[in-house]
Amino acid sequence: MQKQLVKGIAIAVVAVGAIGVCYGGYKVNGQRQYEQRVEYANKAIDKSQSELAAIAETINQFYEDEGKVFLRGDLLDSDIAAARTKLDSVKANAEEYGIQSDDLKDGATAIIEKKKQLTEELDKAQDKQLIQTQTNNLFENPVSSWKQAVNDVVIKEDTRDDTLGQVRESLKLSKIEDGWSAVVLEYLDFANAQVARVNEIETSVQSMLQEGKVTEAATYEGYLNLANSISQVRNQALKDKFTTDLTTIGNQLNSTSSTASNSTDWSSSYDDGTSATDNEGNTATDSDSGYQEDEENYY
Repeated sequence: MQKQLVKGIAIAVVAVGAIGVCYGGYKVNGQRQYEQRVEYANKAIDKSQSELAAIAETINQFYEDEGKVFLRGDLLDSDIAAARTKLDSVKANAEEYGIQSDDLKDGATAIIEKKKQLTEELDKAQDKQLIQTQTNNLFENPVSSWKQAVNDVVIKEDTRDDTLGQVRESLKLSKIEDGWSAVVLEYLDFANAQVARVNEIETSVQSMLQEGKVTEAATYEGYLNLANSISQVRNQALKDKFTTDLTTIGNQLNSTSSTASNSTDWSSSYDDGTSATDNEGNTATDSDSGYQEDEENYY
């Protein structure tokens, strides 16, 4: 009985010793792995500095100017995406390496701040690229310059207040305020003026023509004002549509007054937007060919 007890105690001592050895080995091995991670992280920090410098130079090349205000005309979305992929791959803090921040070498904080700065710069470039695309989509052709607004743009047939509002909201959310954003706002004002004119014409047509017949609201003065406004519509599809409505109104007004001795062929007073004369003898020329009208009179 005593021998069995001694044997049991011996086995227990051996087992405890084995466990201790394993635990000690595991702890030593874990410490060694941690030290290897620290060594790798600190070497990577040095590499990260050069990687961030290269990414910074790439971002600089997105712009035409040293102040990084105006994007290059040939910049692609894929260029920005590629730079972001490279930036995301740069590890800049201890957590990403699975170590304590105190074990990172001096200079790691600067890497973190530089990565944050470059992330913000990429976000800004991407916002500008997106807003330029949204703005171009308002018009039949892309704008001719992002450095200076040129009032030669023609809205698309389906451009309306809501699409304009989406671009303004994107610009607001970007919080960008510089020379570029001022140009964007000018283009939005050009588009808004054209949309406002289209809305005004549609309202006038609806009041004077319903179910193909003129209403009591249709007058010669209203007809001439409508003709003048249509002559300044830049989008040709919209102009053709409005001209058809105008011709219908003119023909019916002319028909209702044909019994009068001084009747006038009103429908012939509009020549598809090249000119229109109002009751005061003033002439409004079609702005589509040269866009030379006074901006305060152009909508």
